[in-house]
Order: sequence, then C-alpha cells, then structure tokens
Amino acid sequence: MSNRPLTDLQKAFLKALMSEEAKGNPKVAMQMAGYAPDSDVIAVLRSLRKEILDLAEEWLAGHATVAAYGMTEASQDALHPDIKERMAAMKDVMDRAGVIKKDGIGSLGDAAKGILFILPSKDEDESEPIPDEYKV
Repeated sequence: MSNRPLTDLQKAFLKALMSEEAKGNPKVAMQMAGYAPDSDVIAVLRSLRKEILDLAEEWLAGHATVAAYGMTEASQDALHPDIKERMAAMKDVMDRAGVIKKDGIGSLGDAAKGILFILPSKDEDESEPIPDEYKV
C-alpha cells in the first residue's frame, strides 16, 4: 500500500471495495463508505488508483493458493464439461498473482542459455552430391 496519508472516507472506501458486499464494485463501495450519492466515481478511482491496484494485487496473491488447489482438483476430474475454461481461469489468477510456470523435470531451462555449439566446417569435397531425384 501507498505510504501517503488517506482520509477516513478513503480508507473506508478501500475497505468496502474488497468486501463481500461490494465485490469490487466502486459505486457500492462508495455508498458503503459514506460518500455523497452524487460523488464522482471516476474522480475517487483516479485519486486512489495506486491503492486500488495494490489491493487487487494482494487479493490475487491471496487467492493464488485457492487457484492452485483448484487446478489439482480439476485435473482429477478431466471429464467435467467446462474443464478447459476452469483451468484457464485458475491459470490466469496464478499468472496475475505472479506464480510462474517452472520448466519440467529433465528440461534444460535456463541452463541452456549461454551454451554455444561449435561445429566443424563442412568441406565441399566431403559432401555427397544431391541425387537427381531430389533436385528441384
């Protein structure tokens, strides 16, 4: 979260925004926090942009474990009709939370970076002629 001082109204809005009642809806959160009904939603969102993004990032990080658990459960129920959509949604949550895919067992991954293969030069005399049947 930002270190700048926030008003009590702004703090209440941020708390309400991620509540079970508002579910991220800024209009509902403003109403819950006590903003006047004619308050400019866009102005409030702009003024708290950094804090809102920080909250969303924290929320996603907190739900990455739920997504990971869901992926393992879903993988055991491969016949579920919407398995692809469920797996994609859980993968998106984990990606956005910063959980990155690791290279599998036995893959070179980062170890392959920086490897240089030096091959001997190919002399034309040693090469076999191309048979006529393969020429274009």
